[in-house]
Amino acid sequence: MTLGCQLSCLFLAGVLPALLLEGPALASEIVGGRQAQPHAWPFMASLQRRGGHFCQLNGSATINNNVRVAQLPAQGRRVGNGVQCLAMGWGHLGGDRGIASVLQELNVTVVTSLCRRGNVCTLVRRRRAGVCFGDSGSPLVCNGLIHGIASFVRGGCASGLYPDAFAPVALFVNWINSIIQRSEDHPCSLDPASRTH
Repeated sequence: MTLGCQLSCLFLAGVLPALLLEGPALASEIVGGRQAQPHAWPFMASLQRRGGHFCQLNGSATINNNVRVAQLPAQGRRVGNGVQCLAMGWGHLGGDRGIASVLQELNVTVVTSLCRRGNVCTLVRRRRAGVCFGDSGSPLVCNGLIHGIASFVRGGCASGLYPDAFAPVALFVNWINSIIQRSEDHPCSLDPASRTH
């Protein structure tokens, strides 16, 4: 299976849970974060054309030091309360600052006591920072594993009062792996243009 097919599958696997979870506002930007160091997160790619993001390669990519596949937790192994994680994204920077052209990252803390069991929630204590509109589908990285996919915010972006909600990747790992396996059995069969039936 080519990396292009893997990226399509991983994008599909990451975005679908976020889209399936309902919330007051989709998360879309990192507010109060910082620029990530170049190549610090080789599983994060920004494919852009004419100022917009797109999600499919014309060909394959090669796994190397700058291009990696994200690592997932074991099925059902959720991240615990108080764990320090990183939220990431290319969304709006808050206020009138516009959209990020460089990947943004933000240190956050998992706060399981402040949300429903069906989500992974994070909060930045003592300041207004968090994910916002435009970061939907972006990862929450805890101990090197993708434990969440940015899903929604309550009370506005970076409210300082309400946690940000992420889809819990650990509950979908078997499904994600089944999609990847199906793609390996039938390369790029998830691409509508390549379907023969």
